[in-house]
Amino acid sequence: MCDKNLHPLIGITLLILVSLAASTIHAAKAAPLLPHSQISIVGNAGFNNTIYMDNGVTSGNGSATNPYIIEGWNIVAPVNKDGIDIEQTNASLVIKNVNIQGGNVGSNGIFLSLMQLT
Repeated sequence: MCDKNLHPLIGITLLILVSLAASTIHAAKAAPLLPHSQISIVGNAGFNNTIYMDNGVTSGNGSATNPYIIEGWNIVAPVNKDGIDIEQTNASLVIKNVNIQGGNVGSNGIFLSLMQLT
């Protein structure tokens, strides 16, 4: 049988242990976004960052299992231009961790046109 005088002591001990455990958990810090100009990709060849070095692609080959990745950019779009404009492609792609500023009325943060989805 448990002594009733120990119940508050057990509760306080558990509270202290939980508080200590919670204070050791740290949120992950994202890498800082790097500045980048507007991204415009037309057709599958536009993803080739050997030819188009400023296309914003950071990895991938465009397949369903290894999509092109566009990430880690802070894009300041010119007036009346889209931040990211991708057209006429059937490549697999992922856009993540991107901040887009600027543009104006009639412009988009991300504009996708004539994309063949599978």
